[in-house]
Amino acid sequence: MTKQTVTTKQSHISPTIGLIKLASLWFAIFAPVVLFIIIFVIPNGDVRTLSHILKITDTMLGKIFLFFMISLPSWYAFDRILLIFQRFQIYPKRGKLISVFIASIWTLHAYYILFMR
Repeated sequence: MTKQTVTTKQSHISPTIGLIKLASLWFAIFAPVVLFIIIFVIPNGDVRTLSHILKITDTMLGKIFLFFMISLPSWYAFDRILLIFQRFQIYPKRGKLISVFIASIWTLHAYYILFMR
């Protein structure tokens, strides 16, 4: 009998990769809805439609939705920008660190504007 070694595959997923995957899913689901609202509903709506939209943004659920709509696509976009740089063989110094820093600053700014002010 031969001894078989069992190797377990451990996934080392960092929180930034998890945020990027969550952001891509969020953006794929909700971006068409938000674009529809921005393009068709707001310009063609009357005062009652706009007041209903403003009432939704005053609730906690509306603020959380806006927070995700602002912060998560930024994580996805900065990851895509880095991939485009790699495709054209442009390697900025500390590119990954800069993109994570800018996305986190954007997220903190959205949190401050929506919840702290």
